[in-house]
Amino acid sequence: MSSPEIPPPNALARSSELARGHWDACAERLRAALAAGEDPAVPRPVTHTVALPSPEAADLFAEVAGVRGFTCKMQPGPEGTVHVRATRTDAIGLPHIHNVVMELTEFAAPYDGDHVGLG
Repeated sequence: MSSPEIPPPNALARSSELARGHWDACAERLRAALAAGEDPAVPRPVTHTVALPSPEAADLFAEVAGVRGFTCKMQPGPEGTVHVRATRTDAIGLPHIHNVVMELTEFAAPYDGDHVGLG
């Protein structure tokens, strides 16, 4: 199988520093998968970490993410924050996985949350 290329950032990725940072993180995850011989088009469980300022904010975020098919688990974070590990089966090719990250970023924003990791 020939190795797919990592596409240049799309319009969404170029729309802000935040979006570009998420694109770069997704590209790094894709590079790691390709180096391990994985096919990025094959869906697999992907876990995202979202940091939220309180258990109440984490519960609200998890409720919204759950509607979109994510299974959420809470973990204590630093200084009273809560990390939500949101898992869903997705392909990791770009731009798809970037769109997923941006969707979670949008879900977290009203609760002062941040998408901080892509596993």
